[in-house]
Amino acid sequence: MCRFLAYAASVPTPVASLVPATLAEFIALARENPDGWGQAAWNGGEVVVERSLRSAGEDPRFMEVANRPLGDMGIVHVRAATPPLPVNLDNSHPFIRDGLMMAHNGAIFPQETMDDMLLPGTRYTPQGTTDSERYFLAIAEEIARGADPVTALRRSVARVLEQFEPSCMNTFLTTEDRLYAVQWHPPEPYREEYYRLFAPEVLEIYFDMRYAIVDGGIVIGSTGWTLPRWRAVTPGHILEVSRGTLELREHDLFSTASRRIDADEPGPARSSEARSA
Repeated sequence: MCRFLAYAASVPTPVASLVPATLAEFIALARENPDGWGQAAWNGGEVVVERSLRSAGEDPRFMEVANRPLGDMGIVHVRAATPPLPVNLDNSHPFIRDGLMMAHNGAIFPQETMDDMLLPGTRYTPQGTTDSERYFLAIAEEIARGADPVTALRRSVARVLEQFEPSCMNTFLTTEDRLYAVQWHPPEPYREEYYRLFAPEVLEIYFDMRYAIVDGGIVIGSTGWTLPRWRAVTPGHILEVSRGTLELREHDLFSTASRRIDADEPGPARSSEARSA
C-alpha cells in the first residue's frame, strides 16, 4: 500500500502552500512507504512530472519540487512496492499516457494474471511490471474507445472486482479538465498481512480517503496525516473536481447516480486523524 494526495487550485500553486502546516506529516509517511516518490501536475495544456527512486523523507528534491508551482491540478505519491515488484521509474506513480495521469493505492491479486486487466485489442503496452499500470491502461483504453472518464472508471473497477481480489481500489485520475478520486476497499476481513502491519485503530481508517477545501484550492488524500476541516470521500463513490472552477460532484461507483456537492455542504469528519499512522 502507498500513500498519496491530489489537488486542484485556481492557479498553478506549490503543493507545499496548499497544506503548509501538515506536508511534513505526509512526508513522514515515507518511512513506511520508502520506495520512491512522484509528483505530477497539469500546467496549461502540459503535464509536468518529477519522480525519484529515493524515499521522499531522505530526498531533498521532494521538497524542492513541492515548493514549486508545478501546476494547478496534480498528484503526489509515495510508494510502498508490492513484493516482488521492482523499484524502478517504469513502476513509479503517477502513470501518464495520452493526456491522462493516474495513481493507485492498493494491490490487485493474483499478480500472476495481472495482464488480464488489459482490454482485448488494447492499443497500450505496459512500460513497467505493476498491476496499477495495467489498471490504468484499462481505464485509458476505455476512454480512447469513447467512454467518458466516470464510465471508464466504473467499468474498469467492475472488471477488476469480477476477476481479481484487490486489497484497495483507491485511485486518482486526471484528464486535462477534471480530477477524479475513487474510494473503494473490501469489507473485513482484510488480507492477513494488514492485521500484522497495522494496529486495529490504524486499520480502522487506513483505507479511507478525505478531502478539504483549503485556501486556494481543494486537497484530497489518503489517511495518516492531518488535513484540516476534512470531509470523507463517500465509500464506493467517485469524487470529481472541475479544473479552474473547483466545482465538486460525486458519482456512485456502481450505478449511474450522480450529484453536485456544495462547497459549504456539511460533511462527515473524524477528529481522531492522529490515530492513523
